Amino acid sequence: MEPEICRRRLGYKDATGDKDFVTGWGLNLTGFTRFGDNKLVGGLVYGDGVGNYLGGFATSRTGAGLSSSGNLKSLRAYGAYAGYQHFWPQHFKSTLAYGIADVNNAPGMKDESVKRTQSASVNLIWSPLERFGVGLEYLYGKRENENGSGGDDHRIQSSVQFGF
Repeated sequence: MEPEICRRRLGYKDATGDKDFVTGWGLNLTGFTRFGDNKLVGGLVYGDGVGNYLGGFATSRTGAGLSSSGNLKSLRAYGAYAGYQHFWPQHFKSTLAYGIADVNNAPGMKDESVKRTQSASVNLIWSPLERFGVGLEYLYGKRENENGSGGDDHRIQSSVQFGF
């Protein structure tokens, strides 16, 4: 495991010149173990003001929000992921992964604010050469908003990888 602790400053300044700042913090633990050529990976993230660093929240305002008293408050968030990479014969490999992330939104945030995400993926990559690969991946994602609404998404993507 490789623990990492970070701090960040969050704030705003509105059109009238009012401003407020808070300090966020976060803890990130990641690690892996090998089983022959195969690998099991995992990670945990926890802290205040770290929501936009979590999968599914990157484009959302999940670092801070206004409290019921109108003061800026960093938002508590956590996330976890696990994955397994397996090497098959004939230059094939696959990865199976799952992740979850959750944020405690401030009372005044919009009902459509992201509350929780989950994602899963599985792929198959063929690498006949050391620095070349062709792959196909299935991804599933689920989002839950603060008001309980949400949805899910299914995707299939392909890739061509070149290493230099």
